[in-house]
Amino acid sequence: MSSGLEGVSLGQYRLVERLGKGGMAEVYKAYQPSLDRYVAIKVLHAYFAEEEDFRNRFQREARAVARLRHPNIVQIYDFGVEGDVYYMAMEFLAGGTLKQRLRRADALLPHPEVLRIVERVAAALDYAHARGIYHRDVKPANIMLTDDNQVILTDFGLAKMAEGSQYTRSGLSVGTPEYMAPEQGQGLTVDHRADVYSLGVVLYELLTGRLPYTADTPVAVIFKHIKDPLPLPRTINPDLDEALERVILKALAKSPADRYQSAGDLAGALRQAMAAAGVELPTPSPAAPPEPASLPADKLAPPGESPAQPGESPAQPGEHIERRIRRAVSRIAGTTPDADWETIGQKMEEQARRRAARWAGMEGEEDWDVIGQKITERIEDKAAEHKARQEKGEKDEKEEKAGPGRGGRRWFLIGCLVLLVAAACCVCGVCALRGDERRASPTPAAATTPFIPTPHIPPPGTPAAVSWRPFSQPAWGLTMRVPAGWTEEPVTDRLLGDGVRFTRPDGGELFNYAIHARPRAVPLDLAGLRTRFLGDRLRLDDFQEDRLTISGEEATGAHFVGLLRQTEQVVRGEIWMVQHGERGYVILYMAAEPAWENVRPIFQEMTHSIRFSE
Repeated sequence: MSSGLEGVSLGQYRLVERLGKGGMAEVYKAYQPSLDRYVAIKVLHAYFAEEEDFRNRFQREARAVARLRHPNIVQIYDFGVEGDVYYMAMEFLAGGTLKQRLRRADALLPHPEVLRIVERVAAALDYAHARGIYHRDVKPANIMLTDDNQVILTDFGLAKMAEGSQYTRSGLSVGTPEYMAPEQGQGLTVDHRADVYSLGVVLYELLTGRLPYTADTPVAVIFKHIKDPLPLPRTINPDLDEALERVILKALAKSPADRYQSAGDLAGALRQAMAAAGVELPTPSPAAPPEPASLPADKLAPPGESPAQPGESPAQPGEHIERRIRRAVSRIAGTTPDADWETIGQKMEEQARRRAARWAGMEGEEDWDVIGQKITERIEDKAAEHKARQEKGEKDEKEEKAGPGRGGRRWFLIGCLVLLVAAACCVCGVCALRGDERRASPTPAAATTPFIPTPHIPPPGTPAAVSWRPFSQPAWGLTMRVPAGWTEEPVTDRLLGDGVRFTRPDGGELFNYAIHARPRAVPLDLAGLRTRFLGDRLRLDDFQEDRLTISGEEATGAHFVGLLRQTEQVVRGEIWMVQHGERGYVILYMAAEPAWENVRPIFQEMTHSIRFSE
């Protein structure tokens, strides 16, 4: 196939070949140079870009689907937007679809093969349904049969993304009419039982070779699903056992309450019916344990390794734990998931050496002795500078709080002790894992290169020693201290009234402290702040109420974590309400999550320095 997008790059993916086209998207084979692998790219049709709210819906549903980690569900790696092109990157599966296989087949598939396909698809659906995600378009074209004989369900979430868009309002259906449940065709609210109905249609087609309803137009097909009695499967395939027919009839009941209440119930009934019909069936294999569905999209399974597939020999005790540990460490090291511990250790040592050399100001240096000597010199220089400042009486704020007598030499010794303990822990951990691997392997393993820990490098957002300046607002009866380098600007909020915002020069919207003053007669509670103020700006993930004393007055407030609606940035912050005299004050400060622990002490010092006057 050819298309105008072949050769185009979307993010880090270069489209190589178009594999197929559907009502909502085109699928391409693409190359990802950074990981030297091929992926499948699903490019949604351009008319979705015309929808104002589609971008948010696309991101929300893509994140939800990316958290699905099951051996029978295609793995989503990434999603993005390039201009008006929405795309999703997923694992590339060599093989074909069930639809293609049915077209090539000269006869019906054997009953054991039908059972295998239905059981695998049912397991995938039950896993997704348990996490509140419905497929809405189960059909043979979305069931992959890979070259290694695995059954993979694809296209989760696409129907949900399109729901409510111009795509549906223009008369096009979300889903495929031939496999659509009656309630879905009527536009009613659907649940997991709509997927059970669609899987029942797939089963009908596998056991009879025909679809239950066909017509000249999609609307006519939908109408038949809603109104027409189901053509009995045994009138099409007289050789079909009566017990199997009863399974199909129950799966395709018009009312959701009359169907099987889960896909697993349908698969279990099918197995029992085939056994009663005398079909020789393989013993069901224990399903591989799926990965937790709560993992973030930036921690998906690395390519090249997936959980053990049904039919594989069960892992020995401890192998699952070792495999997960190695997979997690390989992500940190930047190696392939199947790399051995020696390779992972060497890669991590290289990373540690590069970072240590960069910290020592010796980019590209390969000799640990030279790097270590330079780091020692830098630490000694810093200690000497610190001691000199102490002798001049220039102590920073942290040392004043810690008390006298904590000189640079003591901190130098503590730092060296921390590095030694970290090195010992890392070496012991790697050796322990290597020992487990040697016990599980009949051949002795090669020696692992010792892991040298990376020296501490301050994370972004770490504040330098802070100098302060006074700030006063006589009209509010308020004085406080603020960092000398921070800017201030007046702000007005329709809910909180007039205020002032202090912003760190390099922080912008993600490092700011705001205080608002309002007449005490205007009522405001914490619940209102959460829903009407924070709710407009953030998608809150956590909101823990607390109390605080500010200038002798008791303040009520909360610690919160949320996602900025405009930038999708994770932030942490605190909000406080305090009353004094005829005024009420609202204090809000927040920062990007990676820098929160470093800037929070500054925010707290600003709050504790507030003084009210009559």
